[in-house]
Amino acid sequence: MSRNLYFPRLSHGFYWFSSLVLVVVAGCTTSLIRSDANDAEPVQDTAEEVRRIGEFVKPFGLNWARVESVALVTELAATGSDPPPTSRRAVLMADMQAREVRNPNSIVASSATSLVLASAYLPPGVKKGDPLDIEVRTPSKSETTSLRRGWLMPTRLKEMAVLGNEIVDGHVLAHANGPVLIDSYAKGTDDSVNEVRGRVLGGGVSLQSRNLKLVVRSDKESVRLSALIGAVVNKRFHGYDRGLKEGMAVPKTDKYVELKVHPRYHDNLPRYVRVVLSIPLRLSASKQMKYLQRLEKQLQDPESAQQAALRLEALGQAAADTLMSGLDVPDPATSFYAAEALAYLDDERGVKSLARAAVEQSRFRLRAITALGAMDQAAAYDELVELLHVKSAQARYAAFRVLKRQNPRDPFLAGKDMEGQFTYHVVASSGEPMVHVSRVRYPEIVAFGHQIEMITPFLLFADKNLLVDGREPGTVKLSCFKKNGADAHEYCSKKLEEILRGIVQVGGTYSHAIQFLQNAKSNKLLPARLVFDSVPHHRRSKLRPRRESVEVAARDTQSDPNGELAEESKEQQPEILSSEAIEVKSQGSFQKSPQPR
Repeated sequence: MSRNLYFPRLSHGFYWFSSLVLVVVAGCTTSLIRSDANDAEPVQDTAEEVRRIGEFVKPFGLNWARVESVALVTELAATGSDPPPTSRRAVLMADMQAREVRNPNSIVASSATSLVLASAYLPPGVKKGDPLDIEVRTPSKSETTSLRRGWLMPTRLKEMAVLGNEIVDGHVLAHANGPVLIDSYAKGTDDSVNEVRGRVLGGGVSLQSRNLKLVVRSDKESVRLSALIGAVVNKRFHGYDRGLKEGMAVPKTDKYVELKVHPRYHDNLPRYVRVVLSIPLRLSASKQMKYLQRLEKQLQDPESAQQAALRLEALGQAAADTLMSGLDVPDPATSFYAAEALAYLDDERGVKSLARAAVEQSRFRLRAITALGAMDQAAAYDELVELLHVKSAQARYAAFRVLKRQNPRDPFLAGKDMEGQFTYHVVASSGEPMVHVSRVRYPEIVAFGHQIEMITPFLLFADKNLLVDGREPGTVKLSCFKKNGADAHEYCSKKLEEILRGIVQVGGTYSHAIQFLQNAKSNKLLPARLVFDSVPHHRRSKLRPRRESVEVAARDTQSDPNGELAEESKEQQPEILSSEAIEVKSQGSFQKSPQPR
């Protein structure tokens, strides 16, 4: 759980002073901060050194918060189990009783249900209402053999930590429920471990927003500095709320500034933080000219080009022409860094370089496509559309996702609802026919190319009791056999879209659709490339102790100012919080419950 910092309420004088600094910072070139008995060291700079925001603050809120719960999966085909009388069972029973569930003991004891551990991660900058993937697994020594076709019942997820021999839990931060996609489907194996692990794609909902903070270093705390930082950030970054212009930074106290995420950096939060930390705290017009000249020289050097491009981006539109000089550098990496920075300034002059990098340079592919997606320029949109036709599966699907996020109602990318189980998209593409299946975040299947048809004749299973029979010319019969004798049948053509719809119409799920596609491809009956999760999502490593998190984030920012799209936001996934995290909680934040066995 995020550290609960105590900050005293600000006086009206602070807000008056903040407003004064907003006016002064725009035009004054003399010293803005003077020392007195109570203020921090005055901010100064020389021709040799420019003082940046990152020297005075540490970013806070870049960690991923793990939330978890004890939950129940139902609708199992006699593969569940009656859990032993542990504290986990007691927690589940208490939750069911609080929901006024009748006969909870008999439900939990049924072979059609299983106790599971549900967990999720709240990413930095998450907004209230954002969807979350939920991971589910059975506890060790559980007698459940499979979660296949299971449904996660509504559950409340909290942050939890071990303190001594007890578990302490915090406030409810997410809700979740939905169908379980077991890892056997996701990984294409029938391993027993994969049968009792899975996820609910987008089945969680965040109940809170996690804002970023710029925490002023303890040896530099002052009201003046906090106000100045807010003013400088707002001069560089602002947005609109209901038509009203507003800055992205809100000075709260002498100790920290709250930082909102600028919309242009919605898909690249770590870069946004690095840009903010690279903004000069004070720079006169004459010194800015010298600073630009120095950065232009650094931009020509492959060793310093990445950092120089980021610092130029931090200056805003005043640096656009300087960044242009980097586009003509023979080194392809340098050209990319300059084009990427221009994209976040919404300058279309780097669009061609980004599109070329997306196709030719795999290490920059995702960063290039994300940068194109951050722009409001028609030229960027056109290049993203062109990427739908290239050979790279990663580039095609990444471009699709960016275009879909930009305009969910774009008829060119419109999806068809498959009976509430998943969404099926058909994307016109002149490239190799390809079917992309998502097993992370979105239950969706995207077909690149016109009306893909199965190779007939064929006879395939989508599950043990779901048969797809394409042996008759021109007709495919789908049959779902049930124990109660209420078998379901549907008929359709050999078009892939119609077959997938037929699968859910006879009672199948997204899992069955995935199984069918895997079987079809392995039997060489699908005349298209089959790809799963071609765009890597942020992987997570164990979280460092929380009392170090701010210092580590700041240090990482200084040493790696740009980072990779899929690599720069990995600081995540604690198995469980350390006792050090508990020490910084405010009183009353946690409730204690017995240590589960």
